Amino acid sequence: MNSFVWGESKVGTERRINLSQDLVKHVAWLKGKVGIDAWVLTLGPGRYRIIPNSQLEQSGEFKRVVESITSMQAGLPGEPFEPDSPESAALPSRLLQVTISPGSSWRLNLSSVPLFDATGEEIKILVQLLSEGYIELWSALRFAQAQTTPIHQIVGLR
Repeated sequence: MNSFVWGESKVGTERRINLSQDLVKHVAWLKGKVGIDAWVLTLGPGRYRIIPNSQLEQSGEFKRVVESITSMQAGLPGEPFEPDSPESAALPSRLLQVTISPGSSWRLNLSSVPLFDATGEEIKILVQLLSEGYIELWSALRFAQAQTTPIHQIVGLR
């Protein structure tokens, strides 16, 4: 049985966090001595997935999303009295480029990422965990909410 690998980090004023050494060991692309370009994908309030830039060419779906968001940002202004939906207006904030720098530990710069949980509060602590082979960052609220579903409903007991 695989154990649950996780870490916790405080989000400081510089909005940089150290990635957990235990998590880094499980991620093949997080190697070397130079900075790595990556993306932070907001899956929902307080839940973020780190995706390496190298995966852009490997995943057609991921590449289409990046191209779609990039073209939205570069478009001409729309009608001033006909705004798009709030979800569309916030879409570019859901996939943002970041840099992960090497050192004694890998350091993730989140200065460009809006970090808010479901209550609208700014996130001060991030729980780091592995999900489907990706490092994810969760607010403490999102992590606690995920644990409220009875375990038998998730694993199909009863």
